Amino acid sequence: GKRYPGHGQGELNIEVWEENLIGTPSFCGSARMKVDNVLGEKVLKAAPPGEDIVDVLVGELHDFVLFNENVKVGSIHLQGLLTPASGRRNSTLPAITTVDARLFDSPVDRVEMSGGTAPFFRLTLKNATPDKAASYYIGKDLSRASDEVDFYEEANRTRLKRGGGGLVPLLDFMFEYGGVIKIRAKDASAKEPPKELLVLRNLFDGAEKLRLCDIKMGQKTSQAGWQGKSRLASLRQSVLDGITNSSAEGFRLEGFTGRPPALTSMDPLLDFGVSENKGMVGKKARRLMLQQLKGSEMLVHLTDLHQEPGLPSRTLWDQVLSPSELTEVLLHEAVMRFTRLAVVCRRVPVPQKWIGSSIALGFDVGRLPPRSTSEEDVRRKLRFQIFDWGRSELNTVEKHNALSETDQEDRARFWRFYTGGVDRLSWRAACQYYNRFCNTEDWSEVIFRIYDFDSSTENDFLGTHTVNLEQGPTTASRNTPPKEVTVPVRGGGSLTYAIEWRQLPAGSRLRGTWLIHLVRARSLDMQDKLQLRTTSDPMCEIVAVSKSGPLQVFRQFSSVKARTLDPEWNEIFELPVAAKAGVLNESLEAVSSGFGADPLKEVLPADIRDPDDAGCGWCESTTLDQLAPRQKLEEGLSAWKRRLDSAAADCI
Repeated sequence: GKRYPGHGQGELNIEVWEENLIGTPSFCGSARMKVDNVLGEKVLKAAPPGEDIVDVLVGELHDFVLFNENVKVGSIHLQGLLTPASGRRNSTLPAITTVDARLFDSPVDRVEMSGGTAPFFRLTLKNATPDKAASYYIGKDLSRASDEVDFYEEANRTRLKRGGGGLVPLLDFMFEYGGVIKIRAKDASAKEPPKELLVLRNLFDGAEKLRLCDIKMGQKTSQAGWQGKSRLASLRQSVLDGITNSSAEGFRLEGFTGRPPALTSMDPLLDFGVSENKGMVGKKARRLMLQQLKGSEMLVHLTDLHQEPGLPSRTLWDQVLSPSELTEVLLHEAVMRFTRLAVVCRRVPVPQKWIGSSIALGFDVGRLPPRSTSEEDVRRKLRFQIFDWGRSELNTVEKHNALSETDQEDRARFWRFYTGGVDRLSWRAACQYYNRFCNTEDWSEVIFRIYDFDSSTENDFLGTHTVNLEQGPTTASRNTPPKEVTVPVRGGGSLTYAIEWRQLPAGSRLRGTWLIHLVRARSLDMQDKLQLRTTSDPMCEIVAVSKSGPLQVFRQFSSVKARTLDPEWNEIFELPVAAKAGVLNESLEAVSSGFGADPLKEVLPADIRDPDDAGCGWCESTTLDQLAPRQKLEEGLSAWKRRLDSAAADCI
């Protein structure tokens, strides 16, 4: 309940939503009314202004009309109760930290976010400093995040305790939290009260265009009865867990802000002739597609910079970092932060019950940093925080000792869910970095694999072509584009491409990059016959294989060109060659002795579809026959976990 503001004051806005078994709730309608109208005349007479009451006053039932976009859709029955004041909140809960609204410009604008349901608002500091820019903070609507504020407050209080209860290293991964502010929203009516917002660190601060993944952790993201979760809502979440990557790997991609153009072109409704941009169905289809991505695929798309920001013009090559140079530093930093988080999770004194909590992972794709930018400044551009505490409990040693044995086992079970997801995600990131950026011996071949993108079934194979890179590089020219080559592909079609070698400046962490120009294809097979069309939706997968052992595999995707047999791509991919061997070994060794020891190739194997999968078309590549069996991946993950266990033990 809310504190009664007094006669003639205060309004209520009631929203009715329908819970769906799969997908997000659907908005049905809302009703706005004065508090006095809910309480009714009888209650108001029994509670004169300025006088305290001693008994609970029960109002009569009232009907209020529900509207959806100014259209009457039904009614809702409400009954108000006025109870004696007994303190704002439970005295065992921490007091709420308030933030002075005069520090910020008012009113505030809404900010569009991907994933989650709570609205966000742009907060602008009036007096910015070098340490805190005007956009340093962002506001999260407290009415949709009221179950998070106590977690943030308790976390801040825990930090101030001597020793921090052994939780400070873990809490350091959280968003910075300043408190709660009351401030007017620009889209609110004059009668609406100020918005109550959580003041949080703004991940968009300083970014021209932020690419950000919201990764929901744990193979089980709900529990009926826990923190107010209903049985139906829990059942819906359990079904969602089962059909998404949560059940497979212990995490799923819940939201993706600033998606790369190639991923955006993969329309989940393309086969049905409906655009994903039309209506709620399209949004739900896109969200489910993201939720089903494997960790390796998610990281491939996250680190795909070949179109955005893309390769700079040749005249700028000496002035800015290449997309591969930027990706290498940021992915290396992500590996190290994931690794530290996995180690810290092992060292908490008691297990936590964090249901539906997320990890934010992203960086700015709006521009390439100048070469004068220090490596440390580039690393600081990575966004990596744990957040979303709506169904989470901050467990301490004192709380845990007071729990029953059953409840202690319950906390341990859910903490295994969370840490299991962190372990696998840290390993996925390390695999991605090792296979993409730890090759110092060059690449032996590049494979172009053309598919017809199918949103509802497996992609149809259209053709493949393998290029041997061991014949020697064609050095990139600052003035002249490389010579294009046209080769035949299956069914009488053709593929046009070009390849050149770019040497990077001294001091770069990469020796150079192969520039793979995917130009166009012509006269490809028709594969959309079931949709009664004489076209295909071509896309190309670029795969590269290392020159010598250990086998390393690079993989990226082009954009989908819908409904054509003659796609024009004109996309350039970078195939990096490392300048120095053992970079990842040294970094992991710094975490703990023995963590980075060879053979890393067995711990971080290449993860790609098996050669004998239907329609894969690996026939032109003999090198890929060396790929490890699928069980080797699980063996690699187990070896990674053992190294994490050892690192956590060394830190004690």
